[in-house]
Amino acid sequence: MQKLQNAQGETFDKAYIEAQLVAHQEALKLMQSYAQSGDSEPLKAHATKASAVVQRHLEHVQKLAGQ
Repeated sequence: MQKLQNAQGETFDKAYIEAQLVAHQEALKLMQSYAQSGDSEPLKAHATKASAVVQRHLEHVQKLAGQ
């Protein structure tokens, strides 16, 4: 957050994209993990659905990051 607060222009853009990349990777890992080994069937089903959405978002962020 501090990097974003102090950044401007291209530096801000780069820091924002990097933060989004890390956040989406962590969210995807969390969703996939719960979908596989969670203890609530309705939440496991939701995590499975959400994983697909987070994966698409991650792919967009990766494109923005040039990956």
